[in-house]
Amino acid sequence: MKEHPMATPVVRIVIVDSDLEHRAALKRVLAPLPSVTLVGEFADISTAAVEAPARHPDIAIVEAPGANHEERTIPALDRLARALSETSIVATGPTT
Repeated sequence: MKEHPMATPVVRIVIVDSDLEHRAALKRVLAPLPSVTLVGEFADISTAAVEAPARHPDIAIVEAPGANHEERTIPALDRLARALSETSIVATGPTT
C-alpha cells in the first residue's frame, strides 16, 4: 500500500497596518513560506473588524500604534479580538 505524504497545513493570515510599506515588508517575509496564505490586508483595525471575519484567518498581524494613540487603539483591538474570536492576534509596533 502506497503512503501519501501528509499535506502541510496552511495558516491563513491577515495583515492590519496603516503603513503601506510595512504591509509590503510583511508580505515579502511571508511570501516564500508555503504553509502561509495571505487572505487579506487592511489599513485600519475598524475595517478589519468588519471584513476580516469572512476570511477566516488563523492569525492577524496587527499594527498597535505607540502610547500616543493608546486611547483609540485598545478599544479598536478589543473590537477586532471579539470579531476574530477564533483568531490569534499578534500586535506589532514601534520599538522605541
